[in-house]
Amino acid sequence: MVLVVLLKNLILLVPSGIVTTELYVRFKKQNILTRKYFYPACHDYDCYKNDLAVKLADLSIVNDLKHKVLCLPYYGNLEDKTIDFICNFITKGGKNY
Repeated sequence: MVLVVLLKNLILLVPSGIVTTELYVRFKKQNILTRKYFYPACHDYDCYKNDLAVKLADLSIVNDLKHKVLCLPYYGNLEDKTIDFICNFITKGGKNY
């Protein structure tokens, strides 16, 4: 019997005070390819903006999260040295690199 655990994303919740877009750019300059999660949110697309359900819904949580979440690289052959580099990069807030 084989147990397979599939995780789609490794998510970094960026603390307040750090601009996700700036951190995204800092990661990219170091060739760490992240992506913004929940951005743009579905309700931000033109085809949904005028939908009554969207207008009536409380979307405050999604509107907050779309500016705070980045997906980190996550794949089977991710090397330990790359993981260490990413962890150090996060610990330093993407600075001093």
